[in-house]
Amino acid sequence: VLNNSQIGQNYIDGVFTYAQWRVNDELLQNFSLCTPWNATFFTDDRDLMHKQKECTQAWNNYTATNTSAQLASVFGSTGFNVGGFFKSPFSKDTKSMDLQLTLQPYDILLRYNESNILTAQIANNLPYSVGEISWHHLNSVDDLQNLVIDASNVEIKGNYVSHPNDLNSLVYGLNLTRNLLATAPLKDYLIEELWPGTDIQSNEQLQQFVQESKDSADHIAGTCKLGAVVNEQLQVIGLENLRVADASIFPMLPSGNTHATCMMVGEYAAQMILDSA
Repeated sequence: VLNNSQIGQNYIDGVFTYAQWRVNDELLQNFSLCTPWNATFFTDDRDLMHKQKECTQAWNNYTATNTSAQLASVFGSTGFNVGGFFKSPFSKDTKSMDLQLTLQPYDILLRYNESNILTAQIANNLPYSVGEISWHHLNSVDDLQNLVIDASNVEIKGNYVSHPNDLNSLVYGLNLTRNLLATAPLKDYLIEELWPGTDIQSNEQLQQFVQESKDSADHIAGTCKLGAVVNEQLQVIGLENLRVADASIFPMLPSGNTHATCMMVGEYAAQMILDSA
């Protein structure tokens, strides 16, 4: 058992806020027609049969050898077709973009029983706020039975948006997204803003909305920080024959999704293990 107070510290994660619009069908081209969350939109057998027919045709288009037919199919889209990276005036990094915008052609939040919903996810990928993971009942080496990690002995304090710059950057991102959607040609497809809604305009109102809508970006990292818990060989400091090779070693988050960086860490660790064999 290693007693290192740095383990579980430096809990870092990106944080989302959202905006949603009702749009005309031409923009989304019935993207959500053949998706599981759309089942509630069909209330009788006739609608269900129509859905099955349309989805079968969409699948046939996707499996066709004709590239244009594949692109035209709803099955040819991941749902993450449109996005961008932006820098807010509150960024902690002078070089990297702190904000990531993703437009998704369906109601990812399941707030509305409609198929013509556009959702914007606005993420702050470089937060100032830092949390921690703490373990209870592990006060001595003799207390080994409590090493089983479950909800009874683990506490996660994300401290999301606890720093004012994180709050301000997400408000900036919301306003930026609204301005983008109000620009031609996108504005021609909008019917109405549903969330937060056009009545939410002031900086104070938007700050409150962000606090109420904030959500984990699932980019959790940092709790076995490089230099504090593991060395440059990814070996746990103070133990033998144990390395950590995942997002927990990150000293800070990348300005984007963590997947590619985790793959790089894994490749790096694998090569070091092979070299030391």
